[in-house]
Amino acid sequence: MAHTDSDLTRGAMGSLPRKRKQFPIGADINTAVIGLPPDVAKKLAPWHLGTAAVVASFLAMPFGPRMNQAALLLLVVAIVAAASTTTNFLTNAIVPLALVIPAWWMILLLHPNVINLDTGILGYRASVVFVLGVLLGVLWKRRPRAALVLIWWSLLIACAASIVLYLYFPGIEASFSRAADVYTFTFRGRRRLQGLFAGPFHASLAGAFLTLSSLRVSSIVPHRSVRICGFAIGIGCLLMSQVRSGLVSVVVGAVLILIVAAPTAVRIRAIYGAGCMAILGTIFSSALMSMISRLPSVDSLFSATGDSRLLNREGTWRAAIKMIAESPFIGWGPGSAGATLQSSFPPGGHITSHNLVLKYGVEGGIPGGIMIVALLVALAIGIVRAGDPTGIAIAAFVPIVVFGSIGSTVDALPVSFALAVILGICANPANRDELSAPATQRDHVSKEVREGVADGAR
Repeated sequence: MAHTDSDLTRGAMGSLPRKRKQFPIGADINTAVIGLPPDVAKKLAPWHLGTAAVVASFLAMPFGPRMNQAALLLLVVAIVAAASTTTNFLTNAIVPLALVIPAWWMILLLHPNVINLDTGILGYRASVVFVLGVLLGVLWKRRPRAALVLIWWSLLIACAASIVLYLYFPGIEASFSRAADVYTFTFRGRRRLQGLFAGPFHASLAGAFLTLSSLRVSSIVPHRSVRICGFAIGIGCLLMSQVRSGLVSVVVGAVLILIVAAPTAVRIRAIYGAGCMAILGTIFSSALMSMISRLPSVDSLFSATGDSRLLNREGTWRAAIKMIAESPFIGWGPGSAGATLQSSFPPGGHITSHNLVLKYGVEGGIPGGIMIVALLVALAIGIVRAGDPTGIAIAAFVPIVVFGSIGSTVDALPVSFALAVILGICANPANRDELSAPATQRDHVSKEVREGVADGAR
């Protein structure tokens, strides 16, 4: 029987030890934690598992805590698998911070103020999923542009469906199980938009993001008609949800976009337009005030000093600071500052802090407050260094900060999770080349980035 050269070569080499394929440290973690083979994780993590985690977070919205906990588990699997695709992922300053917070909150599940595990898990999810979203975004090494497109469209569809339910199918909207009370889903006696979301706060946060992002995401959403549609749906969510933080965040974000990112000609046109609107507003002031009076959230901005909802914030802030002072090192445990978990804690062991930093301070003590501030600062620095070439990062960061000043933004899941993934992707300098590439070079750059990551992982 004749033997080919390749057969003889294989026979001669068969007795030699084969070089074992090397995988990064994340692969060892991945194998130990979930038993997924490293080569399988390398194929799944960058796109399929991350995509599944994002989509699952939206699909789980109307189905209660169990489905949301399953989505959380899928998110953890996606993060572990994504870590197996890269080496030295701890060198990014955001990653250690995004790992310390979930670990600290896991320890705090043993806090004596957390009377049962179910309550602790609900509080843990509300405080940690935002941080895990940032971590997933930072580790999302391949096709980051596709991830941003996925998230933008997911929020657009969720907001559009919510508006349809609010306007035409209020019975279906009301049938979803929610922890929010009448005080939350009404404003000055009028019903607020909730739709598929857990409350008006969530819908307004999504609307603020869509409104701001539609001004600058031409590289993510190239069709102008789609961006106009996104802007209109975002404005609709803002007005129907009647949450003042959403209106303020859009104004702040638009001004920041003009100052930081807009060309000089656009700034001049914006100043000219604002001046014309001011003149017209002065001339037709009576008609304008009549129109504003029909929008309770807008009208309340002009009478904020006498608004009980806003004035009550000061009392809760003082009470939250007092709780932090009483337990400065370990706080009061996960969920002790959760927006809808007051009945699950003993008297004096819970407060709705109405502030993002105070929430983490109440639950995790002074260390928890420092951790979330450090994470937000690290994200801001990362976004500035990366340059935000798509313009989507500023549309996600501003609402998080503005809403967080008078509320707990991270509780607004899955919207806060989606924005966290965006921030993580945009704060990673490794994604800058692909995100800043013009339309004619996207596929070419995407291929080069994929090949570079693959070579680095070998």
